[in-house]
Amino acid sequence: MKLGFSAPIGVLFALVLCGAASAQPIQFQSADGINNTPVSAANPLPVTGGGGGGGGAVTMASGAVASGAYASGSIASGALASGAGTDGWDVTKGAKADSACGTDNGTCSLLALIKRLNQNLTTLNSTASGAVAAGTSTIGGTVPRGDTTSGATGYGLQSAASTNSTSVATGARTLVGINLESTSTTVMYLRMYDAGSAPTCSSATNFTRTWAIPPAASAGLVGGITVHLPVQGVKFSNGIAFCITGGASSTDNTNATTGGLVNLDYF
Repeated sequence: MKLGFSAPIGVLFALVLCGAASAQPIQFQSADGINNTPVSAANPLPVTGGGGGGGGAVTMASGAVASGAYASGSIASGALASGAGTDGWDVTKGAKADSACGTDNGTCSLLALIKRLNQNLTTLNSTASGAVAAGTSTIGGTVPRGDTTSGATGYGLQSAASTNSTSVATGARTLVGINLESTSTTVMYLRMYDAGSAPTCSSATNFTRTWAIPPAASAGLVGGITVHLPVQGVKFSNGIAFCITGGASSTDNTNATTGGLVNLDYF
């Protein structure tokens, strides 16, 4: 039996069929292998193969994804497995609120590491510009400098007709200045000792060195010399002591003449 339709009814029937077909969602086979799951935001289309149909990860040639192809936030956190990228793949820029990294080589965001570097630079700058702490260590060849509250201590002596055994200062000291003068026309000798008490001038114990005191060229004139010492001074561990004698040897016990002037500066 042949069924007939009028033209309007046929058109309406065709539109209904087309509308029903276009309303079907895209589906993929579920894990059970029987049912189908509609594609949605909650159930995205899975990618199960790649590399020419052999299974495994999907690979793309370098430059296959154009810059800006993905909107910010379109790839969810954790979407890429650990190790999916090359070295440095998991480096994050971080946020303004990130605290400074706790260590110089910690696993932190880029901003946290920059804040750590800034802390280190600030500490270095404050240390470099700060005052040198009091102590016995010499830092970078630091030379003592006098001011209104501290400075070298001065000492002076005019020789007598003796060996002039003298203790200037006890304990660890630094000799920074020596000026020698004489109104006598006879040469005399300043003999230094690293000792905590007045030395025995006939003994070489604790003797360090000798300087000549230049005589005056004639009566009424003055001879003299300023001894040039190292910029760091000369160290005396036990104390500064000396003899003024008529001879230069370390055991000379000859009396000096009067008129010799010895001026020392020390710390």
